[in-house]
Amino acid sequence: MNTHRRIDTHFHVVPDFYAKIVEETGGDPSGWPTPGWTLEQAKAHMAQLGIASAVVSVTAPGTTMYADDIKKGRELARRCNEFCAKLANDDPARFGWFATLPPLTDVAGCIEEIDYAFNHLSVDGVTVLTTYPYQGTSLYLGNEIVHPVWEKLNSINAAVFIHPSSSIMPIVNQYAPKPLFDYPQETTRTAADLVLSGTKAKYPNVKMILSHAGGTLAFLAPRICSISTGMRTTEQLEEDFRSFYFDTALSSSKGQLLALLEFSDPSHIFFGSDVPYAPIEAANAITMRLDEFFAHEEYKHLAQKVDRENALALFPRFSKAGQ
Repeated sequence: MNTHRRIDTHFHVVPDFYAKIVEETGGDPSGWPTPGWTLEQAKAHMAQLGIASAVVSVTAPGTTMYADDIKKGRELARRCNEFCAKLANDDPARFGWFATLPPLTDVAGCIEEIDYAFNHLSVDGVTVLTTYPYQGTSLYLGNEIVHPVWEKLNSINAAVFIHPSSSIMPIVNQYAPKPLFDYPQETTRTAADLVLSGTKAKYPNVKMILSHAGGTLAFLAPRICSISTGMRTTEQLEEDFRSFYFDTALSSSKGQLLALLEFSDPSHIFFGSDVPYAPIEAANAITMRLDEFFAHEEYKHLAQKVDRENALALFPRFSKAGQ
């Protein structure tokens, strides 16, 4: 069992009202089942994985279920945020939280919810999805439509958790729900969009956290930087990619971790479990591999940093947790 008292930045809550809405609107479009969730279960998972504190988030389809209904999208975001705020207020050493926003195409609603979450609910950051439905296609995060939201987040130095979501592409087959391999690709696509469009450089105060070790970004970013035909130089693109933060959720193979450490700033890597969407058995096995990797002599100086210390720089509310 880990002795470093982990801080988990990829830890989901699934309130009953949210699970019901997902079911009523046709289920998770990714093809992944919506897991059951209780507070007692969450605490049990934390104990099993050596997690002292977690920054919780509501994800899966998020508010995109109401992409065409502004009122319902805003109402769902507010309801999720007040649920998470209460969770953190009741147990502040154990829980922080990322705010849910309406679909990013509702720019006014997003800015209003950011103000409410930061000014009235003591939020730790914001969740956005990798892509949103828009006019029959997929809108990624570098799109100019989203820039007013980034400008707002930049002005308050916000931490932003970027979670994969479903594009308009169909599921490959019944055995391949999108989280298996499309989610990492969606993370790579939106990160590349943010960098190549210049959006990442334009809003440098936003601390953007990419899920699942950045998907395939550690492998593809050198290729992107080398052959891009955009206005930014290879060196500028490399700097932009390196400025992302990353979590280790479902990403503990030796190949993944070696690529991530070579590509990223090691102080930008956080522990992540992805429970309960990742079954606890899988999360346990993946976390054991993570511990085994960082037990090696060459990397053990990073173990406590990844497990806890790196996250404290962005989430100081946990500085006393576990003392």
